[in-house]
Amino acid sequence: MADSGKLDFKNVIFVKIAIFALLGIIVLYIWFAQVYTVKRKIIDEKTAQLTSLKADYEKVKSSLARVEELKWDLQQLFAKYKLIEELVPEKRDIPDFITKSYFAAKQADVEIIRLEPKESTPMTYYVQDKYSLNIESTYEGIGKFIALIANLPFTALVDDVNISVKSGDTRSLSMTVKTHHMVPSARIASIQDLRKAPTGGKGPSPKVTKGGPPSIPKGPTGKPSG
Repeated sequence: MADSGKLDFKNVIFVKIAIFALLGIIVLYIWFAQVYTVKRKIIDEKTAQLTSLKADYEKVKSSLARVEELKWDLQQLFAKYKLIEELVPEKRDIPDFITKSYFAAKQADVEIIRLEPKESTPMTYYVQDKYSLNIESTYEGIGKFIALIANLPFTALVDDVNISVKSGDTRSLSMTVKTHHMVPSARIASIQDLRKAPTGGKGPSPKVTKGGPPSIPKGPTGKPSG
């Protein structure tokens, strides 16, 4: 009777089991060395790429939200610009300013002693037009006149104000009024049309003196130029 506690290495069944076990170990080793290790490396690389893509996606998502916010702000600013643009004519109109100034002086009971257009100053997107004014009236009349000038249907800013006593309640006031114009080529038609616009040229400098109607500059044909 064979001893059941000992392995019979010469037994056919044992040999077959040993051979299959060895072949399994060899196949497992080949799979691990040739397939699993390579695939594992690819998986790790793809995982790292996926993590990076997710981080980039979050950044882009955040940027898009900021872009939408900036786009909204830009649209609001552009709407405000279009409102201001309506107060800026396309060219300097000296006769119109003189006429409106004398009309304001009449309403405010102010006497215009001198009204002299100065040279225009080209700025980045618009042209600044200056006028030198000397008027005489009471404090009340001067205040009313300045308020009327500031509320003209175009931009008009009062600067370089100097006031002195004339006689009694009459005061003499000298000041500079700054208006603006913007040539059509400098105007922004749309948000996408944001580019540096050319500036305009300089205007003429006629003078208006006390006691007479406005002196309007004449063109070559003798007609008023504007």
